[in-house]
Amino acid sequence: MEIFDFLSVVWILGAFFRNKRADTRVLIFLKSRTGLACLGLIFTGVLGTFWQLGIWKDWEHYRLSPYFFFRSGELEPFFPFKIVFSTFVSVILFLCIGATENKPASRIGKTAIAGVTTGFAISVVLGIGEFLSPKISSILDFYHIWLGGYVDRDSPHRLIPFLSDFKSHSIQSLFWNRSWFGMYLVACSPFVFLAIRSFVKKRSLNLRKFLLLPVPVFFTIFVLVGARGPFFSLFVGGLFFMLLRLFAYRKGFRFGKEFAVFTVLTAISLSVMFPLVFAKTEILPGFGEERKELFSAGLLLFEESPVFGWGMESYGWANEQVLKEEGVGTRLHSTHNQILQIAVGTGVSGLFLYLFLWGGAIYRGIYFATKKKGGSHRILVSAALGIFVYSWFQEWFFLRSTQILFWILLLSLNGKRRAESVGPRVYIPVIFLLIVSALPFFGKPLSRFGTFFPPDRIGESYILEGEGSLKIENPGRILLGSDLGFRQEVADKKRIFRYTIPEKKAVVLELKSDETHEIVLPVGILEWDCRIDSMPETSTPYSWKESLWGPALDPEPRKLCLRFSRKNGL
Repeated sequence: MEIFDFLSVVWILGAFFRNKRADTRVLIFLKSRTGLACLGLIFTGVLGTFWQLGIWKDWEHYRLSPYFFFRSGELEPFFPFKIVFSTFVSVILFLCIGATENKPASRIGKTAIAGVTTGFAISVVLGIGEFLSPKISSILDFYHIWLGGYVDRDSPHRLIPFLSDFKSHSIQSLFWNRSWFGMYLVACSPFVFLAIRSFVKKRSLNLRKFLLLPVPVFFTIFVLVGARGPFFSLFVGGLFFMLLRLFAYRKGFRFGKEFAVFTVLTAISLSVMFPLVFAKTEILPGFGEERKELFSAGLLLFEESPVFGWGMESYGWANEQVLKEEGVGTRLHSTHNQILQIAVGTGVSGLFLYLFLWGGAIYRGIYFATKKKGGSHRILVSAALGIFVYSWFQEWFFLRSTQILFWILLLSLNGKRRAESVGPRVYIPVIFLLIVSALPFFGKPLSRFGTFFPPDRIGESYILEGEGSLKIENPGRILLGSDLGFRQEVADKKRIFRYTIPEKKAVVLELKSDETHEIVLPVGILEWDCRIDSMPETSTPYSWKESLWGPALDPEPRKLCLRFSRKNGL
């Protein structure tokens, strides 16, 4: 993903500077309602981080470099800024794709359609090969473990009763779990159907028959994947496509606008109500308990910063730094609901803009889809509605392979309608009112700042380099150690730990490599400053042989200072 992010930026720069239409296209887009809404969403995604300054201070504990920025995961303070950057890149990528072609089909370039369809075909072929040969599964698992350190293999959900035991684990192709593979296939679906439509029209073949060909392919792959969300999305999209086609070929149908407005209001209302009802009621007892927990945690974070949120896609970081120590944190690092992800990250201001973009896409898509010549719009808006419903159970911005396709689909439906002149007299008072209303929610204190509890390695705990604090609810002891269990560039350097406990003076400890120290702590807030001495204890560095065959070098972006363990209820 890091390489793909970098190559996307390089391609955009090349397309922008080599094509004379690119700058004009970008300027026209930025003056449109869609462009202003996109800029506003990106702005709120950044503004939320200024409302929770702890996320900026947390940068102190991480290595600052382009590599670690692009590599950052959802638990790290770089991640919200990475998602803001990738959102901006996705928007510009869509514009540059259109600028490189004279007549892009449905405002989606033929190159993009061909590229996405090719990627879809490769992933499907690998998935089928994975089903037929366990050796291919082993190779893919080895690849994932080498690349990211783990792979998630689960048994497939029971989608068809008599096929429940036909496979010990689901297929997932180039993805590390089945959910992301299923989401990627759904994100590709409109591009695949557009490619088939373009192929059939050029050869004057029967479009109705050829559009049905991918349906059994998607059905079969979804059964092998064993994920329920893609099935539901395909069903909703297919049902809506048939309904739109019925309206388009019905003589005297004059209610395209009214039907579009009704669909927009219904879809948006249900999308907002779904997580609220699911989290706060027992409407579906015994079903989706983990998602209910995730929705409840997302709503709690939204209530604590409702205007600007915590920073775009910051649920994972806020869950670790705030909710975990309060006893209401979740095992997973996403709410698994795109509406809640946006609400937590950008607050009600960003959520309004996000739903505005969706409303415009669905309305405009339906308006053109109800006309006889609106075949491409019927495909796009049907797929978009299926994805919109699927986003009630998953979030779409974690992977670039789904996020970029998401934005291309959404922006192609929205178009570039020019916005009415909105001057500073309008938007400055609105921004001022939002800032004033957000002041009571400024700066949520962090509960375990400057620490790292690896979610996939229970029992490991680390103090990060720099300042930090930890809430002590019960008296007890803490054991500090400078031996981290793996080789570091600073493994032979002394650690200087200066800490303060309630009603006592500051204490300074100096721990050499492989040294441990135990301290007794009362109830209260433990505050510290952990530093690594600039001078090594010995002048003998690691030899080439030790570097090659010794323990792996720490791959973490976090600057780990000390290992610690808690005892006696601490």
